[in-house]
Amino acid sequence: MTSTRNHSISTRLYQSRVFTHFYERIAGRYSAKLTWKGLINDFLGFIPRGSTILEIGAGPGLIAIKVVEQRPDLTVIVSDFSQEMLQLAQEKLKEHLERFVQGQSNLEMQKHLVFVQADAMDLSQFQGRAINGIYSLGAIKHFPDPLKGLDQCVGILSPGGVLYFADFCADGTYAGTREIIKHVQLPSILKFVMVPFLHLANKREAPSSQEVENWNCYLQSRGKSRIEYSTGRTMFGLIFESSTLASDNNPT
Repeated sequence: MTSTRNHSISTRLYQSRVFTHFYERIAGRYSAKLTWKGLINDFLGFIPRGSTILEIGAGPGLIAIKVVEQRPDLTVIVSDFSQEMLQLAQEKLKEHLERFVQGQSNLEMQKHLVFVQADAMDLSQFQGRAINGIYSLGAIKHFPDPLKGLDQCVGILSPGGVLYFADFCADGTYAGTREIIKHVQLPSILKFVMVPFLHLANKREAPSSQEVENWNCYLQSRGKSRIEYSTGRTMFGLIFESSTLASDNNPT
C-alpha cells in the first residue's frame, strides 16, 4: 500500500457546517462541471440498465442528482465520510425535488438515491451487494491511503464492474489550472483569486502523476485499467474494469 497522508485539517473542514455550505456553493459546483463529461463518456455509458452504483465522497450530492436524472434506471448509493456533507446532500435533494420534480417522478428519484455514511478506508458494509459501478470525483486526494481505498473499491465491485476516479494532479501547470477555471461560470474577480489558490492547493494535496501511475499499475493486476489526463496533466481520470470472473477479482 502507499504511505498514508495526514489530512487532519481537511478532515476537520469537511465536518464543519460552515465549510460544507461553502463547498456546495462554490467548490462542489465547479468540480461537478469539470468532471461530468468524463463520467458520462468513461463510466455511465458502460453501466448496465437497472444497476446499483456507489459514489465515494459524494459531498453535497450534486453529481448523484445529475446521474439519476441522466440514468433514472440506476440506483445510486450516495456516500461520504462526513455526516455534515451527507446531511447537506439530503437537503440539496429535497430542494431540487421541490423546485424541479413533481408527482411520480419525485417519488422515483427519492427511491433511486440512497444516503449512507461510509469511509473509503473500510467499505465492508457493502460486501455482498451487487454493485456494478463505483465513482469518485475530487475525493481521492483526501484519502489517508489512496491505494487502500482503491483496494476496498475493487473488493466490493461486481465482476465486470466499472470504477471511475477523477481528480486534480499535482503535476498540472499554472496555465492548465487557468484554462480549467476559464470555463467555470464565476465572477471574474473570483476566477482571478481562485487560479493561484487552486494551483497551490493542488501542489500540496493532489497526487502526482507518478502516484496515479502506481495506482494504475495496481489496478492492472486486478483487471483492465487506464489513465486519461487533460489540460496539461492538470486533471486525471482513472478508469478500471474488473475481471468478469469473480475468482480473478479476489486473488489468494
